[in-house]
Amino acid sequence: MRAADTDAEERVMALKFVLHFVGDIHQPLHSSDHHDRGGNSVKVAVDGFPHKSKDELHGFLDTQFVDALGPPPSSLAASLLSNITPEQARQWAAGTPEDWLKEAFDIAVSDVYGSPPLSTDGVQHLDSGYVERVEKDVKLQLSRAGIRLAFLLNQSLDTEQADWNSCLSGGIQQHGARAKGRPSAASPMTANSDPALPRSCSRSTSLSETPQGRPRSQ
Repeated sequence: MRAADTDAEERVMALKFVLHFVGDIHQPLHSSDHHDRGGNSVKVAVDGFPHKSKDELHGFLDTQFVDALGPPPSSLAASLLSNITPEQARQWAAGTPEDWLKEAFDIAVSDVYGSPPLSTDGVQHLDSGYVERVEKDVKLQLSRAGIRLAFLLNQSLDTEQADWNSCLSGGIQQHGARAKGRPSAASPMTANSDPALPRSCSRSTSLSETPQGRPRSQ
């Protein structure tokens, strides 16, 4: 994405791959397998969710547990952002994709599969305790993925890295003000950014080339 001789269409394709891969490696069942196609062969009945005969573990980690955190995505993002500390952001932005993959693997072993691990033998019942534990993991992994994606995009596009102190404190104040139904003066918004995010977290960067052949920061 950074290369000056890469055309805009290819940059957009590269961006899509980055978005997809960063998201995928934070989903625990994309980093683990128990001879069950990453949980796709594990049929489940989950407390608090309507049961369908085709329900499988992988799908719950991909979709249902995420949807249960509440729509719309912008509100969920603001809620997650309000609970991330600057120190957490700095820690999460460090390391390598291999480290991030290992984190997801450890969650899969300890919480998603559990002990004894879920099996493909019949429908596995996931009780409310399981749901509570894994939904916390889902929130954590979404938060980590968001911070790491922001870091990678800023790095790839030669954009100034966010100041986590101002960025996250602004996010907390903005989210709290929105919850009370009034605008916040703490974090000025850009016209084309997500209104749930402060300016320092949502820099808009175009993938079209400038005359000098570099991505243009707006």
